[in-house]
Amino acid sequence: MIFAALFALSQFITGLPSTQDFQSKPRSEIVTMYSDVCLRFISGPFEGVDMTEMLKNAILSSHVYGGKESSSKSKLMQFEGLFTKICKKNPDPNALAEYEEDLIAAVQKVTELKKDLPDVKGIKNLKLAESTELVAADGSVISDIYEKNNRRKWVSIKDLPPYVTKTFVAVEDRRFFEHKGVDEFGILRAIMKNSTSTSRPQGASTLTQQVARNIYLDDSLSTERKIKEILLAGEIEKTISKPEILEIYVNLIYFGRNSWGIEKAAKSYFNKEAKNLSVGEAAFLVGLVHAPNLYQAKNARTIERLNFVLNKMVDEKVVSGINIEETIDKLQILKPQSTVQTGFFRDFIIDELKAQGVSTAGQSIKTTLDSKFQRLAEYSLQEGLIAYEKASGKYIWKGPVGNIAATLVKENDLFSKAKEMKDLEKSKMNESLFSSTPAPKAGAAKVQDKPLPFWLAALSRISQKFSPPAEYWQTALVLDNGTTVGISDGSVGQLSPQSLRWVGALSYGDIVYVVKNQQGKYDLQQAPEINGAVTVMDVSTGEILAMVGGFNYISSPWNRAVKAMRQPGSTIKPWTYLAALQMGYQPNIMLSPKPLTFPPTAKGGQYWTPKNYENITSGPRPMRWALEQSYNIMTADLMRMTGLGPIRQLTRDFGIYENPNNNYPLILGAQETNLISMVRAYSAISNGGYLLNAHGVASPALNAQRTKIQAVDDVTLFQIRSLLQGVLQRGTAKRAADLAPYVAGKTGTSQDFKDAWFLGFTSQIAVGVYVGYDQPTTLNSGFTGGSVALPIAEKIFRGSDAIRKLQPFSGPPAGVTLIPTDTLRGEIQQTMTPTSVLEAYRTTRIPVKN
Repeated sequence: MIFAALFALSQFITGLPSTQDFQSKPRSEIVTMYSDVCLRFISGPFEGVDMTEMLKNAILSSHVYGGKESSSKSKLMQFEGLFTKICKKNPDPNALAEYEEDLIAAVQKVTELKKDLPDVKGIKNLKLAESTELVAADGSVISDIYEKNNRRKWVSIKDLPPYVTKTFVAVEDRRFFEHKGVDEFGILRAIMKNSTSTSRPQGASTLTQQVARNIYLDDSLSTERKIKEILLAGEIEKTISKPEILEIYVNLIYFGRNSWGIEKAAKSYFNKEAKNLSVGEAAFLVGLVHAPNLYQAKNARTIERLNFVLNKMVDEKVVSGINIEETIDKLQILKPQSTVQTGFFRDFIIDELKAQGVSTAGQSIKTTLDSKFQRLAEYSLQEGLIAYEKASGKYIWKGPVGNIAATLVKENDLFSKAKEMKDLEKSKMNESLFSSTPAPKAGAAKVQDKPLPFWLAALSRISQKFSPPAEYWQTALVLDNGTTVGISDGSVGQLSPQSLRWVGALSYGDIVYVVKNQQGKYDLQQAPEINGAVTVMDVSTGEILAMVGGFNYISSPWNRAVKAMRQPGSTIKPWTYLAALQMGYQPNIMLSPKPLTFPPTAKGGQYWTPKNYENITSGPRPMRWALEQSYNIMTADLMRMTGLGPIRQLTRDFGIYENPNNNYPLILGAQETNLISMVRAYSAISNGGYLLNAHGVASPALNAQRTKIQAVDDVTLFQIRSLLQGVLQRGTAKRAADLAPYVAGKTGTSQDFKDAWFLGFTSQIAVGVYVGYDQPTTLNSGFTGGSVALPIAEKIFRGSDAIRKLQPFSGPPAGVTLIPTDTLRGEIQQTMTPTSVLEAYRTTRIPVKN
């Protein structure tokens, strides 16, 4: 084993034999060469230390072996015997006899590995991949665009407080500024430790070795990888300076929470830049590198680690005059911030940037996202999807998301042995040799007397794997008799009776999601099978204020707001009415309820006979009533008057379709489109006929990209808006009738109830909601846009009043005359009655009183 260490150091210590030496020199001379190197080795970092005595003490240590013979003890005894024969002025000339073949093979292997090493010259100009920060309109960072394992932002060590980098050196590599890439003492310590342990081998890696491994190698445990790492470390040390190595290191390493580099880590744990880290915060982050997943929260384990790091800072004179206990008490570690849903918007931005050919690595990009609208949209969609499943009887318990009963048994065992382990920790001899994390010294800050409950320790370990799909849910662990749950925040509570009735029985160790109700009990939650999307857009600029492409991004990152092509159902009907109004037909024109049959639009085509939803019937009704009640046959009757061509052209002009089908079902939403296209189209009705560029990157130039739709005028747009307000006042969206002064919109349900829609707008925003199964399946009869999608949009509109105060729509433009008109018979009246509305007429074509 000692020879493995010496071979690893061959680039720093001259005199080791080569393959040729083994072939040409006497064996006694070979032994002398090893002896000379070994003596120089221990006269350096181990000068004044009796290595033989130290090895004997280790062998006899009851802490290591518990007084029992073992193969590990035999290995160490063999090591000690070989060491005493070689490492002296007059070495035993036959000491290497039984190891000669292994030594020759090792020399050859190292020679081969040297030939295959990557060229490190490029490290002089190394530019690690950086993440692109996406910043919301309010300045908060909402997400990142980054390559795998590269969510980082580069920071110069010149901009860091000196105690940050000095602490890394003190804790991770005390001899960093003395060695040439490899710490000889660290290697020997690792050899000693590994010879007495069956657990994962210790690496003894210096900061330089860690840089070499992370940039050029993988993280395997092979001997080849370790030798390459050591050889590369030496080349790196020859190529760049120590400060340059240190700067790469602090920007390279992983800190947990999907953060690489200290700048991202400082943001993730303390919401500040690394240059503003306090002593305690720096100590936490340095200690975190040792095992990022173990020190995520401020618990007994983390406090113990902080004790160690802060004492190191004092011992190595990194800082002075600090009160360790007070420093730890003041430390506030942020809880992980949920960024689940912003993934949909982030992907939209990535596509937008690619389309623009923009390279943004390492930059911050100001986006159009409004964090308040985004949160509102996420919550509204998630609640609405679950509400549908409950109402339809499809919210059937599918079981817990996992079970960790076996892990709990192990954690409970560790918990019960905690005191024994502490006693062992105190009894360790020569702690600096056998552990990289010594126990806190006397006088250090007090560690909590009671360690983490065993179940919470287990839950903490798997918290990222079972992250709740909704921000307002919590991850819980079923304890005891199946009715008690331990929550990820450390609290314990009881499941609600209704939840227990829903699921039947739960088992010890089940992982579930819960929400605390008003009675203080916990209600079980489950992600629905149904899915959907929401988009909120500024009708004046085209800025995307919120985008939610599904219930949960992590489980399904497919963005349904952009990529789901579905039939829009009756939300397409306003374009038939637009065509008629622009032609001069007035809102009180009477439409027939009688069934119609249309001939094929092309040779060999089929005849088309539209039907009403649930075959409802009525007498003739005016245009307004037909749209408010979403009457299919009357819409077809209006299309009979206008022709299909003008309707097709308008759907193209408003950006709904690039190539609208030349068939009649188009007018009832039979041709597929996506949600974002529908939101753009409805925005154009609100903003005076301008088709906007829907975008997520904040830019005045993008805001200005708009196309005036020439096919419609202000009169027509006001008339259709008035009709769409009526959809809320009296029609299929009347559950939100009180919003009609501020909101206009249309419900939609596709064929066989496979898709539910609502599109609506105010004078400021447009909101689109789509709900449906990814594999088109009926929602079941009666589940329409008005009952499924509208409630989601309604929550957004009502919640938006606190974000952007709802404003009543503006009055009619020039060319419009408002006249009381009966909503059922279309008759112009002298005064308003309970069944009349102020109808918007084109002034130049006001009809005479019937």
